[in-house]
Amino acid sequence: MNSEKKSSLGDVLVIGFAMFAMFFGAGNLIFPPYLGMVGGDQWFTGFLTFVIADGGLAVLTVLAMIRKDGSIWCVIDRIGDLPAKILASVAILTVGPMLCIPRTCATTFEMGIL
Repeated sequence: MNSEKKSSLGDVLVIGFAMFAMFFGAGNLIFPPYLGMVGGDQWFTGFLTFVIADGGLAVLTVLAMIRKDGSIWCVIDRIGDLPAKILASVAILTVGPMLCIPRTCATTFEMGIL
């Protein structure tokens, strides 16, 4: 019996839009033109390093997770159970309450009130 499930068009669309939403944020819309403006003649070097650091590292992380069982734990469990839990907690807290929420509030304040 074949245990592999065929992907439907709906599955592909949902996963595609989820990946797009995960990787493409407001910073990826605002930062590249600013980078090009301040980069001047070296705009291509700035663009290339931005693509490698932003999209490249994210895609490599997803590919590493896909290669194993599809979870982040298979990637960070190698450092031990407790350090992996601490690393995951720090990453989640850094991205959520310590970075995204204040950034969203500051952007809303700056664009809407100022």
